[in-house]
This record gives sequence, C-alpha cells and structure tokens, in this order.
Amino acid sequence: MFSIQQIANVWVQFFNESLQNILSQEVSLVQLSQKLEQLVNQTGGEVLKAILEQADEAIYAAIKPEHHYQVKAHRSRTLTTLWGEVTFTRTYYQDKTDSSYHYLLDEWLGLDKSTHIEPFCRARLVTRSADVSYRKSVALTTPARLSGQSVLQSIRKLGTIPNQAAVMPAAKPGIHKVYVEADEDHVAMQKGHVKEMKLINVYETKVPVCQGRRKLLGRRTFSGWETPSQLWPAVCTYIPDKAAHMPGRESTSTVEWMRLIENGGYQHVM
Repeated sequence: MFSIQQIANVWVQFFNESLQNILSQEVSLVQLSQKLEQLVNQTGGEVLKAILEQADEAIYAAIKPEHHYQVKAHRSRTLTTLWGEVTFTRTYYQDKTDSSYHYLLDEWLGLDKSTHIEPFCRARLVTRSADVSYRKSVALTTPARLSGQSVLQSIRKLGTIPNQAAVMPAAKPGIHKVYVEADEDHVAMQKGHVKEMKLINVYETKVPVCQGRRKLLGRRTFSGWETPSQLWPAVCTYIPDKAAHMPGRESTSTVEWMRLIENGGYQHVM
C-alpha cells in the first residue's frame, strides 16, 4: 500500500517529468492526457484504500477503551470504483454483549455487505446507461471489468422511482399548446405472467430529424405499472406547470385537466 506521502511524491514527479517532456518536445497533449488518466486511476484507488484502512484503525482506537468489542479477524474486501478495483482490509469484531459480529467500518460508511460496486460508481453507471448501452456505460465509467448485467442489476436495485422524482423544468412563457401521447406495452415477466407498462409523453412540438423520423421537443415522459387513474394525476399536475401562460392555467383544476385530456383523445390539450 502506498502512503499519502508516497502518492504526493508520485504526483510531484509526474508534474516535473511532464514539464520537462513538453519543453524538450518529447510528448504530445494526447500522450500527456493518457498518462494523466492512468495516474488518476492508479492513485485515486490508492488514496481511497489508504483513507479506508486508516479510518478502520481510527475506529479501533476510538472503541478500544470501551472494551465493548473483541477483534476476531482482519479481512479484505474489494469494491469496483471509478478508479478500478480497490481492495482494502478492515477489522472484524464480535460484540461482547450479544455475541453479534460486525465490520464497523462498513457499518459506519453505510456499506451493505452485498455491495460490490461502490455507490457513487454505481450511480454514474446508471446515469450513463440512460443514454448509451450498458457495456458503453461501463467503459465510460471505470477501467474495471464489469458486465452489462452488472449495470442492469444496479438499475433494478433502485426499485420503482416515482415520476415526480425527476427534476421539474421551469415553466416556459408563450406556450399555448402542449401535446399528450399515451401508449402501453405488454411486458413478459420472468415468472410467466404479463404486465402492462404505460407510457405517456407530454411535449411541445415535433421537428424533423431525417426522412421518416421526428424528434419531440420539451418532452417529459411518465411511465409505470400503475392503473390509469393512478398515473394520469401526475401528468395533469405537470401540464399547468409546464406552460406559464396556457389559457386557464390559474383556474383549471387537476380533475378538469384530466377531463380535457380524455376529451382530447391523446391529441392535444389547449
């Protein structure tokens, strides 16, 4: 394991060598950036490892005077992080009062025993998977080897996220019409039954992208397994907030918005 001072020395050496190579025209910006990325990945993991192991030692020093825990072992654990795989050692304790066993470092960090991907790394994987494939999300996030299935499992661990959790965009002046399109899809589940997924798009307009293809502008998507009576209120609450100057915005209730949508038949809401 590198000490913090050794890591600092590595960075000072890298800085001096890089400066010398630039002055002697022996390195390009691309080469410099590649070496910098490698050093960040290497030292980032080492810094995290050093912090965790020194924190484990500090926890031991803090609880030792209480004589509440007995040290049973020192065991390693490996996490996938933004800087690759990081393996660190922490102390395994037995509680003298109830004979239960604990990794106090894990508990103090809120790290579940089944977690193999560091939470911030997992969050980055999930966020990027919304725009690219699972494998591409891994390649953009960590130098560690992860399968696309690992990203999928990370998404599933999030559970059901309410539509209201997405950030509400600021209302736009001058919008007098928004469009609402709704559809459903029948999804085959692992246990053999089929569930009906609802999908509702609220958007401002469509613009052509290429022949036979158009893009939705100002789109907000609502989806879920809920019944229509449970899903539509979220849509109808969003619509008045979407357009700051839509007719009747101040006086139209959620129930009335739902009636307008039903009468519009997925066409548009004035």
